[in-house]
Amino acid sequence: MDDRKFIRLDSVWDPYTVLQNPHKGWYFHYYDNGLKNYVEDPDDLLLDFKGLNHIYLRVDWSDVEPEEGKFNWDLLDSVIEKWLPTGRNVSFRIASKETSPDQSFATPKWVMDAGAKGRFFPAGGRSCPNGYVWQPDYGDPVFLEKLNNFHAAFAEHYDGKPWVEFFDVGSMGEWGEGHNEFSSGNMWPVETYQKHFDIYSNNYKKSLIMGNYSFVVSRPANEEAERDIIWKEMQSRGYGIRCDSICVPWYSGMYSISTLYHPEMYAPFWKRVPVDLEYDHLSTIEKAGNWRNGYPELAATYEAHPTFSGFHGHARHWLENYREFSDMIANLTGYWYFPFSVWAPEHIIRGEEEKVTFRWQNRGVAPAYHKFEMRLRLQGEGTEFVSVCSESDNRTWMPIEMQEESYSIRLPDDLPKGTYQLSFGLFDGERPVLVGLRTNLVPFDGKYYELPHKIIVE
Repeated sequence: MDDRKFIRLDSVWDPYTVLQNPHKGWYFHYYDNGLKNYVEDPDDLLLDFKGLNHIYLRVDWSDVEPEEGKFNWDLLDSVIEKWLPTGRNVSFRIASKETSPDQSFATPKWVMDAGAKGRFFPAGGRSCPNGYVWQPDYGDPVFLEKLNNFHAAFAEHYDGKPWVEFFDVGSMGEWGEGHNEFSSGNMWPVETYQKHFDIYSNNYKKSLIMGNYSFVVSRPANEEAERDIIWKEMQSRGYGIRCDSICVPWYSGMYSISTLYHPEMYAPFWKRVPVDLEYDHLSTIEKAGNWRNGYPELAATYEAHPTFSGFHGHARHWLENYREFSDMIANLTGYWYFPFSVWAPEHIIRGEEEKVTFRWQNRGVAPAYHKFEMRLRLQGEGTEFVSVCSESDNRTWMPIEMQEESYSIRLPDDLPKGTYQLSFGLFDGERPVLVGLRTNLVPFDGKYYELPHKIIVE
């Protein structure tokens, strides 16, 4: 006879507290294709920014390797070392082409001097020239050789670090987005994109790589076959996908409330790998009137199922003007776990196997892509026992679907008899993964949630 007790938990859910959880949430551009934006106060570590998962270091190749083989690691490491103690991670994009007159050589000039082909174009675009910037031929053998050497060194320095969230493929197009709107306007052959993908895949073997949706959608509509090849290439390589165009004026005026161009593009990705949605520059959004109370970002969140959401702009301005919205998106983005109910035994005989069954609901918009460890804890007078639930796999907990998992528990023969308090916890390594429970009703000690249930050990 099953003597397990049924414990309903949805009456003690907490949908309002922002949960600071690993591998999901907000990021902002600490550096934004150059070293001026958006560092307002380098000593402000934004400890009050709930749901801030990582900082985004988006700099130029020439910033990191000003001379061939000589690397300015301190440029990035000094920032990283300051932020890591706050528990935030880091992601990177290294760009090869800019549009500002003070960034003529995002690709280092020494690459051109070494014989790499390229052309100069008016800074700011053909219609508003203001100085000139150099665009490399992204398929040139000299360029590709030097680029590969750079990424081999960059990967040796950063790939696989536990605090690295992802590396963007940022070596093609304006600002690393893969399009050429402010220069030639042309697209490179599919083979060139594949060569760049090879450089990233061959060097970054441990961390996540993100490809850009512009690699696909910026190609002319009559190049449907080429679009499809690049789209499927990113999928086959296991890349995540990112969109840099939420609330960009042109998209805001052309497409649905989400401003997403081809929202169907994200469907093959989000169940397996992360999606990243990035806002246009805040100043541009506000000036153009495209904020619309945050509805575009909310709609895009439900359409594209992102794990990460980011913006260009001063973070203090963001928090002062959009904190409530920021809190809401922080929880929705990625996974957001709620235990719905538990079946737990009233008695356990030492040495015999029992089952504890949880029903989970993920009310975020995406699954988690890291496997967390589920643990059950029994606390008695002066002793405790922790059982690691190997049957659990939170990566299968898809949005909205109810997921039931049963966990085996076998107590050692020498565990003292008595009454034990039952608790549970999810862990990413030793970091607790928080769930949506009201901790004044389901006490949380920083690691485990205490269920309203005690077990008699016999």
